[in-house]
Amino acid sequence: MNNESQAKDSSLRMEPLEKEKGAAGQGALSQIPPESYRTKSPAELLGAGKTRADLNFPDVKNDYELDNALIGQTVTSNGCVVKAPWVRKDFNTPGYWSEGYIKPCAAYLSYIKKDTVPSGTSIEYSLTKKKGFSRQFTASTEVKVGVSAGIFGCETSLEVTTGFSYSETINEETTETWKKTLTGPQDYWTFQPVLLYAWKVNANALSYMSPKPSLYYTSGKTTYIFSPVFRNSPSTIDKDIGYLSLQTVIEYMCNEAWSRW
Repeated sequence: MNNESQAKDSSLRMEPLEKEKGAAGQGALSQIPPESYRTKSPAELLGAGKTRADLNFPDVKNDYELDNALIGQTVTSNGCVVKAPWVRKDFNTPGYWSEGYIKPCAAYLSYIKKDTVPSGTSIEYSLTKKKGFSRQFTASTEVKVGVSAGIFGCETSLEVTTGFSYSETINEETTETWKKTLTGPQDYWTFQPVLLYAWKVNANALSYMSPKPSLYYTSGKTTYIFSPVFRNSPSTIDKDIGYLSLQTVIEYMCNEAWSRW
């Protein structure tokens, strides 16, 4: 919405964003829906006595660095912090406008499937990957359209992308197939990176979203709406690496990694 059209509508409630980011860990986080697969705590992944503060998410600036950090036999981290500039995406609804910005702020690994290849076999397998929003992200159609438009803006201007093509609004996750030659006897685990986008808007914008999105964090007068979107770089390895929950990832981003994005 431009300034001229805003001025003509005197009934429109207009709210800019706070310029300064609030302190880490001082906000309120929504209830995060659980995964459909087993996740591990930092202590289970890193060792007894380890906590969320011991997670070591490296910084990444592009697709190559992201996949290098999260994919392959030498995976040492289950997540990373994405260093990217904010892309303008305001929130608009009848009677209300909020200044807004969106960007990918993190990526983490999601479990997809386990396959067992029998002895003496070396064939091309049809494996599974996912596309779209994780099922943990629910929101009104209006919010999903807004988030999708913001992500499409990120796709064209940033170096970290989903790797998928979308014709219209991003939808809830769907299953696709890809092929890879696997040799037995061996168990193989398929996992896939998920990009975590943050859309920051004025905290009052939540009152104009019905239903409220499932994943958000409010700090002061700013709300961050989180949207997990699968990235098109699935991988299959011969060991189970364990997976952090989305709740742990978001809590880490809103506390220990708060100043890094």
